[in-house]
Amino acid sequence: MPRSCAFYATAADLLPLLLDIEAQAPVDYICLPDIWSPDLMRHASAGDIPQLLETPTGTLSRQMFIVDRGHAPEPVGQLHVSGRMRYRLGPPQVGRGLCFDEYGLHPGGALLPSRLYTVGADADVLRRFNRFDRRLRRAFYRVRGWPVGPQAHHLLMQGMRLTAFLTAPPEADLRPE
Repeated sequence: MPRSCAFYATAADLLPLLLDIEAQAPVDYICLPDIWSPDLMRHASAGDIPQLLETPTGTLSRQMFIVDRGHAPEPVGQLHVSGRMRYRLGPPQVGRGLCFDEYGLHPGGALLPSRLYTVGADADVLRRFNRFDRRLRRAFYRVRGWPVGPQAHHLLMQGMRLTAFLTAPPEADLRPE
């Protein structure tokens, strides 16, 4: 059964938690940046990920997988109606690791929630997730049941929208208690 947690965070909030995952064992952060190419983007540290937790469009910015160093999943190709090959990298191709659905800060002044979940039931994956979850619970505020990072909480208190969707009505936004 996959384990999952969703949270509001800025890069400054999340980076220490990701660096803690790296301290447990060497990992790579991988994603498929272009659906028209099978080439994966790989980062050895969360600190090297450009524009971490920034979403220029308000939709899923990246689906990033945190895997053991050296693990090389293969994207799956499918012929598109255009005649070009279109590639996909998802949990079935990764097999084991953590999946990070990255949303984050939108330039229009809203913060969208991100999510981290397990892929596979490997003991090391569950250990990494549990440690991440414990650190998240200790370091983040709880606002109406949502974990909110310290900097995200500061932005909330200053009036920034913390919302599930940019098009959501303001009444649905997360509000300070």
